[in-house]
This record gives sequence, structure tokens and C-alpha cells, in this order.
Amino acid sequence: LPAPRDIAGRPDEIELMRTGACNRVEGVLSARLDTKLGAHANGVELAVFPGSPVAAIAEVARDRRADVLVLGPHRKDGPLDFGRTTRALLAATRCDVWMQPCAVQPLERVIVPFDGSDESTRGLKLGLELARSHGVPLVALQAYAPPEFAYPSPDGSDVLMPMYVVEQQRSAMKERFEASFAAVDKGGVDVTTRFLDGDPAVVIEDEQRPVDLVVMGTHGRTGIAAALLGGVAAAVLKRAKGPVFAVRAQDRFGA
Repeated sequence: LPAPRDIAGRPDEIELMRTGACNRVEGVLSARLDTKLGAHANGVELAVFPGSPVAAIAEVARDRRADVLVLGPHRKDGPLDFGRTTRALLAATRCDVWMQPCAVQPLERVIVPFDGSDESTRGLKLGLELARSHGVPLVALQAYAPPEFAYPSPDGSDVLMPMYVVEQQRSAMKERFEASFAAVDKGGVDVTTRFLDGDPAVVIEDEQRPVDLVVMGTHGRTGIAAALLGGVAAAVLKRAKGPVFAVRAQDRFGA
């Protein structure tokens, strides 16, 4: 509902109207929960709050010290793009976020994008736990996108860009990626490493099936520099075929 300043009338009347609207919406949603969940609706608490989705959800998550937010997708374009809400929630809360774009079904693989950073290491640890608990294999992905400056000259001249530098960089990155798993305690999980060429978001999108869970560590930076979530994770959340678990920092309720 609009903020009180956007509605003409006395403050007490505005508040009464907002409360009444919330109660009516809560009644409709409660009936829908009972219809869709049946007996599983027992123990589910339903609450409707006025205000923007991001502000309301973030406030409840802080008050309840939530561990995970579970979101469904709204694949819309334009100013009401739900992807923006998802990214904003990751920036506004300290929770992990699970995004479920398809019907829930048994997992067959866990996919973990890994680049050696602290964020991706957290994702790998959780991915191994989930793969172990579900008895499924884990695929660790790393994508290499060569820098544009290293491509051959587009004008067809004899002056070539240093492609050998790209090959050296790629080989070194692949060796580090594969070697990093030698010391990982896999705990009996069947782990496969895949080092692929291409844009990381596209590689993850191509690799995932609806029965695969992608577990991604996120830095949770805010502002323009990080585009609220970061280009790769934002693109994966937007275009995922199956569930995505975005893992935040461990100090969720720190200062």
C-alpha cells in the first residue's frame, strides 16, 4: 500500500484503511494457503505488512533473525522486475536466499561455481553438505572468459594481440582450480570438476537442469559497484532453470 504521505486524509483514517486492507488480503491469502498446502499449512504463520516488499521482508527477517529467505520467481520485465527485488533483498538482509523457479522435485546434482574466493568456499562447504545429505554428486564449475584485449586484431592486420598470455593465464587458472580440490575433504561425496570457457553466468545456466541445485557464495555488497548482488549471481538468479541457494556471510547478525 502507498505510504501515508501519498494519501489524502487524516492520519488515523489512513492507518485504519491500511490495517483493514492488510486484514482483507491476509484473509484471502490464508484461504489460498489452506487450499494449496492442506495439512502442510499447519504451523505456517501468515502476515501481511504495508510497504514495499524489500523493506517489509527485510524488517521481518531482522526481527525474526531468519536464516533463509525462500522466494519464488516472477519472470517480469520492466520496472516491476522481481529480479531487482531479489537482488535488493540480498543487499538489505544478512540471510541466505533460496530461489525456487520451478516445481519442487528430488535433487539429482549440486552445482557449485568455485573461483577460490572466500564466498565460493562457503558455497562449496554448504554444497558438499547438501550433496551428502541428499546422496547426490557435486559438480564444481569454473568458467574462464578471456579478456577482450587478447583477441586477434579485428581489422585483419598483421599485428596480433598476445594470445599466448591468455593461454598461460587459462592454464594456470585451470591448474589452481583442479589442485584446490585435492585437499578438500569431500566426505564421501562424488565430486567432478569442470573448467569451461565462456561467460560464467552463461556456463552455469547451460549446465543447470531443473533437478540441479546451484549453490553460490555471495559477497553481499551494495551500491552500483556490485549491482546489489554482482553480475554473475544476478544473472543466474534471473535465468535459473532449477533452484539457486545464495549463501551469505556467516556473521548475519553482526554489527
